[in-house]
Amino acid sequence: MKRGDVVILAERGALTGKPRPAVVIQSDTVNDLATRVVVALVGSSGPEAPAFRIAVLPDADNGLVTASRIMVDHLVTVARSSIARQVGRIDPVTMRAVDAALRRWLAL
Repeated sequence: MKRGDVVILAERGALTGKPRPAVVIQSDTVNDLATRVVVALVGSSGPEAPAFRIAVLPDADNGLVTASRIMVDHLVTVARSSIARQVGRIDPVTMRAVDAALRRWLAL
């Protein structure tokens, strides 16, 4: 699993009431060692917030099935075991936009 991977969360809970896509945000330097993973949830509904929700269209590379937003204002730490599968990968240009949004959201 690598930073920028699009994964499907199988875990059902308060923040993930159904299996849903997410993008791995955590650094690759710890991904192989960590039992938990920081992800940004991906959604197709909810308020638009371009500074913190990065629009992404579905394509063969990212594995998404509908126009969505990567929600850096909705970061979740999940158990590695709650990741059902990887479905794709976010392109480098979009990941740079995600990085910029993370810097704004977290005031880094």
